[in-house]
Amino acid sequence: NDRYPVAPERLEEILSLPNLALVKDSSLSEERAAIGQSVRATREDLSILTGDEFTLAQAVMAGMDGGFLGGAVFIAPWAHKIFS
Repeated sequence: NDRYPVAPERLEEILSLPNLALVKDSSLSEERAAIGQSVRATREDLSILTGDEFTLAQAVMAGMDGGFLGGAVFIAPWAHKIFS
């Protein structure tokens, strides 16, 4: 897919690197999210965050660890209330 510069096969290799601790996925791609969750099944030390504040709740419910959100600068108090 031309939209993502890293091919799915390469993404899986990268996420499997032992020195990688955190990744931010803003793609909103179900395929890429599934790859991340598949790798996390063998790497509990890997944190995967969404970069999209508009789908944060869905991402957390789908297994992501949270969000690294640009909009959080403005919505942090509301996000804290929702997820606390």
